[in-house]
Amino acid sequence: MMAIRLVCIVLFIVVPDWWKLAPAVVAVVIPWVAVVVANASSSLGTKTDRVTRRQIES
Repeated sequence: MMAIRLVCIVLFIVVPDWWKLAPAVVAVVIPWVAVVVANASSSLGTKTDRVTRRQIES
């Protein structure tokens, strides 16, 4: 996602006039999306039952 953000920043520099708005908006929104995706994937890992070494030995 951060590579896409980098491309958007470069496009912001290259693209003329009001077209700069689209890559600017995407570059601002991508970090928020990345945090939401990271938090969603970490919460999925805590919902599953993990077998620990103590549970296997007993």
